[in-house]
Amino acid sequence: MLRNFAWSSVIILGGRAPHTPAVRASSVPAVGAFWQDQHNFEDRFVARALPGFLLLGLFRRTTRSVTGSLFVVVEGVGVGALAHYVVVGELGVELRVSSFGAVSLLRDMFWGPEHGLRFAQEQASTDRWRLESMCEGVACIDTVQRTLVVQSLYGCGLPLPVRRVYLAMLTATWPGWSVRWAPRGLFDVLEHVCLDPEIVRDSPGADPLPADWDLAADDSINTVVSVRTEAGELFFYGAGNSALLPDLLEVGPDGVLAGALRRPELAPTVFPMSGLHLDLGRRAGGYWTADTLGHPVDDPEWPGWMLTCWYDRYEEQLARTDRALKLPEPVAAEQIRQFLNQGDQPAVRDEMLAKAWAVLE
Repeated sequence: MLRNFAWSSVIILGGRAPHTPAVRASSVPAVGAFWQDQHNFEDRFVARALPGFLLLGLFRRTTRSVTGSLFVVVEGVGVGALAHYVVVGELGVELRVSSFGAVSLLRDMFWGPEHGLRFAQEQASTDRWRLESMCEGVACIDTVQRTLVVQSLYGCGLPLPVRRVYLAMLTATWPGWSVRWAPRGLFDVLEHVCLDPEIVRDSPGADPLPADWDLAADDSINTVVSVRTEAGELFFYGAGNSALLPDLLEVGPDGVLAGALRRPELAPTVFPMSGLHLDLGRRAGGYWTADTLGHPVDDPEWPGWMLTCWYDRYEEQLARTDRALKLPEPVAAEQIRQFLNQGDQPAVRDEMLAKAWAVLE
């Protein structure tokens, strides 16, 4: 992620892409960034570019199962929601890639092993792993160990409680398989196939916190920050998209505590993407996220502090805040139904849905 951005000219072509969640700044490394607000699908866009660069964004249908994919052209280079597909068989590892596959990856993998394997093998073959900051989704289908490993940043459009229900349903459509989420994205898949994750690591760095990072409205809180003082009192910060979890971890406790708006309780109306809890008396804390746990989130360096990664276990923060932190309860069935009704519908749809909905009965 580039530092010291200057605002530049931006042209947005075409209309809104329905049901298209956020594209992170890391999707456009070394040039600029363009993303949609991740909490809803309204026409809210932010674009940053270096002075003298022109960044164009437009929507286009590019693969059979993607409706309203986001396509960004930066100095003539197409950058989309890139996904890797990894197929492990008796003869070795097949590596494939789709420039826009991350948008629909969780839906494409939902319809069972035969459909998922066929879909993955229809994607473009490649012998080059993309950097983790460019890869926004990954599916690893290990036919030897009968294991499916999935992750997509576009799954962040499903709040964590909903994503858990989705994974339970996915297990039903992949009977006899071990199904798991990859919290560290491409890193987890590389470790699964016995390769060094360092080959895809880059270091985009975090953005400096803006002065108003903690002034997010209740309907646009991205990260919930809770602080227990040495006297045992609690207060909260609500961080919007201008202060993502990596940014908060980067500035350390002093930077976080410099926030201006300390709230006695917090009740976001949209389920947040991440959370951070600090206990000043114990100099300890923890964090959780629905996002990918890549650099620098998985190894924050806070001298004298003990920080614990809770992965997606947001309940850890709730347990430490005496119920003063109130998170909404999403309606999982309805959100998953809307999610699965998007895009192309395979022939096995009704059969797989019958298996999946049985999980909720």
